[in-house]
Amino acid sequence: MIMKKLDLKKLEKSYYYPKDFEVIKFSSRNYILVAGKGAPSEPAFQQAIGALYCVAYMISMSYRNPEFTISHFEPFVVPRLKAYGLVRMHQ
Repeated sequence: MIMKKLDLKKLEKSYYYPKDFEVIKFSSRNYILVAGKGAPSEPAFQQAIGALYCVAYMISMSYRNPEFTISHFEPFVVPRLKAYGLVRMHQ
């Protein structure tokens, strides 16, 4: 049996493919994230992103293991990385 997977890239097109600046309201979902300080070129960032994708893929494939269940789980496609940065200007 093939399960239909939630694909946020298709569902939330205005987020992944913005045409202009706009306020976007997302449906209520659980997300995983990595928060921290530093440059994307630093090893800590690379390790955090690697861990994030490992966890995301593990969760996304969890429905295949009947001994491991997540309540209210909905199969999903692991979306591409969206990173946000904040640069503070020192005076």
